[in-house]
Amino acid sequence: MDPKTGRKIFRRINCGGWTCCYCGLRKARNARLRIRAVAEELDLRFFMTLTLDPKKLAGGAKDKDFAVHYLRHVFNKFREYLRREYNEAPKYVCILEFTKAGVPHLPRVVG
Repeated sequence: MDPKTGRKIFRRINCGGWTCCYCGLRKARNARLRIRAVAEELDLRFFMTLTLDPKKLAGGAKDKDFAVHYLRHVFNKFREYLRREYNEAPKYVCILEFTKAGVPHLPRVVG
């Protein structure tokens, strides 16, 4: 209640959920801004995406835990290869996402 007017006042309480029509948009915007700031700080200029072929997954694309674990394993091998080839580990920003088919992929910005 407003002490001056005696009327009820409704205030928004932020739930902080990604699926909330208000909080989710704000969280996504803040995440994009932070990713951009880190990419600029590391002077990253290229964008690449690592996507798995669902046919090559032993557990199948439906087993998301297995697919994510396998994708991370493949990416770590690729990163180690680059480190050995160029004597320096690549700098990158990496975010796990899922395609419409439910297959995980790792879009990243690299330097």
